Amino acid sequence: METKSRLIENPDVLIIGGGIVGTSVLRECAKNGMSALLVEKADFGGDVSAGSTEMAHGGFRYLMSLLDWPLVFESLTERELLSRNAKHLVRHLNFYMPVYKGDGTTFDFCIPFIPKMNITIGKYLGAGMWMMQSGMLMYKLFAIAGLLMKGFKPDFKEVGYKKYTKTKMLKISDQLNPNNLVGGFRFTDCKIEDVERLVIENILSAKHYADKNGTQISAANYVEASLIERGKDGRISRVEVRDVIDGSTTSIKPKYVVNSTGIFIDDLKKKAGIGGPDLLRRVSGIHLIVPRFWKTSDSGAAFAFWIDKKILFAISKGDDRILIGTTERDIELRKNENHNRTFSDDVKEVIRKTAAKFPEFKFDTSRDIYYTRVRPLMFQPSKSDPKAVSRRDLIKWHPDAANMVSVSGKLGPARHLGELVGRKLFSLAHPSKPYSSTHKDCFPGGSFEGTLEDMIAKGISAHPNLPARMIETLVRRYGSRYELLLSVASGPGDLAPIRETPDSLPLCSLLFAYKYEHCRKLSDAFTRTGNVKQFGEGLDCVEKAARYLGEKLEWDEAGIEAEIKGYKDFVATRKELVGDIDS
Repeated sequence: METKSRLIENPDVLIIGGGIVGTSVLRECAKNGMSALLVEKADFGGDVSAGSTEMAHGGFRYLMSLLDWPLVFESLTERELLSRNAKHLVRHLNFYMPVYKGDGTTFDFCIPFIPKMNITIGKYLGAGMWMMQSGMLMYKLFAIAGLLMKGFKPDFKEVGYKKYTKTKMLKISDQLNPNNLVGGFRFTDCKIEDVERLVIENILSAKHYADKNGTQISAANYVEASLIERGKDGRISRVEVRDVIDGSTTSIKPKYVVNSTGIFIDDLKKKAGIGGPDLLRRVSGIHLIVPRFWKTSDSGAAFAFWIDKKILFAISKGDDRILIGTTERDIELRKNENHNRTFSDDVKEVIRKTAAKFPEFKFDTSRDIYYTRVRPLMFQPSKSDPKAVSRRDLIKWHPDAANMVSVSGKLGPARHLGELVGRKLFSLAHPSKPYSSTHKDCFPGGSFEGTLEDMIAKGISAHPNLPARMIETLVRRYGSRYELLLSVASGPGDLAPIRETPDSLPLCSLLFAYKYEHCRKLSDAFTRTGNVKQFGEGLDCVEKAARYLGEKLEWDEAGIEAEIKGYKDFVATRKELVGDIDS
């Protein structure tokens, strides 16, 4: 793929950074007829977005501890919109939240005049359960109100909650630690099947809008902004971008620039010669993927524990795995240092907290997966503890470079953040024209009638030659696009599983990723198909995949070996460990 063919040299908007935020802005620009180019120095969604807890949640902690009710309202509204517009990727889960005495969590709850009056769960006249229930009720009402305001009818089963006694909580999962258990709650939040796929669907959706509007939209991965020039008026006049694979450079002359580079926002700001204090602080967030270690009657269950002013999530991921996260620890990065390395202190913290609630939990360093992503949080000098930092969106227009804006925000409400930025850009470019919102628009894979289960049943019936579990996995990842994926297969060999597991995708899904989803490396294809977060991390099937693609894409032997080595290096970088987990 030639770089020149992917780049628009005079776009209305240049977006630098291709995670969930950058691609959301791209989608909004495309919907409203603005030409836009997005460049990402690695793979789309491959950094902070890929390292998330894979939740579109309302932020129960933000409601109860940070008292940031507007953020919770926005997050719950966008959560529900995602569950309707990307219903193949986003689904409601039942979260069970056991309440323990002395969890060490404090609330400054609705007492603005006495901010130091902290109330600890279960130790203040039994206030723990009462306060949690009041929070659950507000959580439900916010979700309902948000949907009504956006023109949707709420499903009360999907936004409700239920209160449990200690006895009932232990019946739900008898692996829970019974000591100091008071009771608990069940509430709903949403899980994203794979955030990387939602990022790709943002790009595909943008392309769909652009084709409909007759405007230019392009997204280029492995392209970095290497040089930023400003004119005499301070505005950015030229951005030189460099393809990090082939080394070619292109001069881009945009009208507006969006800096959505996550933890590198301040670095790009400085590259543009823009002064002022840092906008973001860098915080680590560890995630573990381990075998399922609880038994419940609810196969899709998840747990949430309030520990040390932070909620620890343990979320079902497929039939056999649990994703656990996360921590919040300030991280200092030196130049050229791998920011995706894993800190053993983070791993040990999550292991300790999980074992405190599930005494049978064990972590196996030779089998289980661990990965850290350094995340951007707003820089608030008055907040020394990252747990106390606001999670609100960052939208910073730079007065000394008036056509550049820096943006960052949470995963779940990224569409709303994209709309806020898109509206401003559109009002600057077309002040007299009305803006068109995306809040009722389905993503490409979400455009189908009926439920996801209906589509799965139809797919199984239409393809009796394929394993039912394979069809289910295809539909849950690609939605209505799964038939397009299967059309890439030209013979039985294309439909062989990538991995020898019942829910594996077919080999042709890797080829599909190259043909339709902007792949440039084998690691991109493995990310698109979810193999990186499977046990074995794809190392058990990388040679099989590379040789299949080599035949289909006419790679020579050296090219095949290079892709295999490149993928192994990719996994090794993700698993670089600082410290000793077992110490």
